[in-house]
Amino acid sequence: TCTSGITGETLGNDHYIDSADILSCEIIDNLAVNGNASLLARNSTIPISSTTIQGNFTFQLEAFQHGTVLEFTINVEDEFGNVNSTIITVFVDRIEPEIVLESVDNIGNLLGNQNIMHSNGTYRIVVNDDYSVSSLAEILCESGENHAFYFTSSISISESDLNIQSCGDFFTLIVESEDAAGNMKMMQEIMEIDYFDPELVIESSCPLGNKSITILLTSCSLRIGATDDTGSIHSINISTNGLVYSSS
Repeated sequence: TCTSGITGETLGNDHYIDSADILSCEIIDNLAVNGNASLLARNSTIPISSTTIQGNFTFQLEAFQHGTVLEFTINVEDEFGNVNSTIITVFVDRIEPEIVLESVDNIGNLLGNQNIMHSNGTYRIVVNDDYSVSSLAEILCESGENHAFYFTSSISISESDLNIQSCGDFFTLIVESEDAAGNMKMMQEIMEIDYFDPELVIESSCPLGNKSITILLTSCSLRIGATDDTGSIHSINISTNGLVYSSS
């Protein structure tokens, strides 16, 4: 059995590192043993390093380049000719996870602003990494309510998961993710909760007519705007006579 000098944990078939490590290996046998330990790049027959062993030993793993995959091989034989071998695959991961935040409205449209959550929508968190990750999302509501969600690489949080009507006007989102090699990434964002549809405001510079009809003369201009409970308008699209005008 071998133990990592970084984590102190006993190694299984796979070992993930983000830096150099010293492996402490114990050979359990009632008789004297001898053998060898070798480190090879995967699919290679030429050892990067090799050493003879006669019982318990330590082995230095250097700080290899990110993405390197190695095979640590141990072969031993005791005085009676009993042999045993083991192979530990070593994955070098030196890059922290990437956290992607996405806000989706009630009909599945991806919102352009990741810092707004639709009151009837969902909030998606995606963690990208070359290897496995464990993640935690904490939501601290303005009202004082707190929520914690444990996940691996992705999660969708709905308004019902938050009991959003009692959360307040905003919440703090804290996301932490750690990959198998121990690289960690943390992100903290303030999210506004959008409860209401935008309110459109259409005005003429020549305010003629009544409130239900806007009359536009050739010498006048048309003013179009909008307000929203979040204080943020993503875009305004106007269609007339087959033409589309957009402002954002």
